[in-house]
Amino acid sequence: VAIAIESGGIPPHHSIERSREAVSRRRFFRLRSFWDELNALALGNPPTYRDYSYARHADVYLSSLTPDDAAHLAAAARRALSRSLSASVKYLPEASRILWICPRNNSKQLK
Repeated sequence: VAIAIESGGIPPHHSIERSREAVSRRRFFRLRSFWDELNALALGNPPTYRDYSYARHADVYLSSLTPDDAAHLAAAARRALSRSLSASVKYLPEASRILWICPRNNSKQLK
């Protein structure tokens, strides 16, 4: 599973894509990870199915963000992400949507 956080516009002006593993790590003395913050946001605003990405072999779900949601995520990123990752999310206050990228299991691998 991965997320892509995009700003408004077509095409999006800024896009950040990170894996679940990258944003699930907790900093020392922090109770919540950035992934926990994203999940809490998704509980209040459930993602809707957008489409299937053939390039990623994954289903893509969409969560729209209000300016307050984007500001909350920006603050959460500063608290929860490492310095190297938090620098990459400097455009988070301008974000308008989150894409949840959920790879499908390959049916050949299940046999």
